[in-house]
Amino acid sequence: MKKSPHQQGNRAVGEPDGVRQAVAHPASGRLRIAQFRGPLPPPAVLERYDRLLPGAAERILRMAEEEQTAGRDLATEVVRATATETRRGQYLAFAAVWAALGVTAYLGYLGHAFAASVVGGTTVVGLATVFAIGRRGAVNPGRGP
Repeated sequence: MKKSPHQQGNRAVGEPDGVRQAVAHPASGRLRIAQFRGPLPPPAVLERYDRLLPGAAERILRMAEEEQTAGRDLATEVVRATATETRRGQYLAFAAVWAALGVTAYLGYLGHAFAASVVGGTTVVGLATVFAIGRRGAVNPGRGP
């Protein structure tokens, strides 16, 4: 009587000799994991890279220098953009306040004292609120709140 592939023992049909044995007896070995912080590996690791691929250490150093330069350039650009945005906001706020005060003065001139006091009062209260909340909510980059 012929056996089905499932009844032929440990060996499946078409499986090369030794495969089942390798699976049944897994290899043993060691695994070493090393970590380092920063843009560059330790000097001993750099030396090994250079032995394996001549010039690799120089390329790694150049890459780290370029990355540092790019990071510094990005930080400079962010500071410059933030300053420009802040300045633009201050100019617009200055213009808005003067416009509101002009409307207040014009309404007072026309004899609409209540409307003038509402526009002027909300402008002053709004400014005080913005300055109070703005000062409290200001965050110094890199140093936390």
